[in-house]
Amino acid sequence: MTFHGQVTGPEKERQFRKAHIFLLPTYYPWEGQPLSIIEALAYAVPVISTYHKGIPEEVIDGFNGVLIKPKSPVDVAEAIVRLTESPDQYHSYSQSARSHYVSNFRRSVHLRRLISVIMGCEEDALPAFRNN
Repeated sequence: MTFHGQVTGPEKERQFRKAHIFLLPTYYPWEGQPLSIIEALAYAVPVISTYHKGIPEEVIDGFNGVLIKPKSPVDVAEAIVRLTESPDQYHSYSQSARSHYVSNFRRSVHLRRLISVIMGCEEDALPAFRNN
């Protein structure tokens, strides 16, 4: 396991392509919906994170990753083992990570939801956006 710190640009893309697990066991009080988790999902990388703020909307425990209690190194270790014990389960989490991203966090989907909230209308009342 390696802590990479802040990584940007092509190096970040390279690391996400090589990654097997994305670990963000955050309990930072201002953390809301981490973009780094959305990026991991886009690259089909299963996520280990915490039941904190908006993270359970991104990571669904047992579907595309594992959610743990904050400040629990034992839970981190157990989650890593859980994700690596079964290749079939890992593959399912990986596929689910990507499909959850496509269904919920692509720019066109996210903008449609945001605009519907701002406009006070149903998403179906909005024109279609380009998929990207």
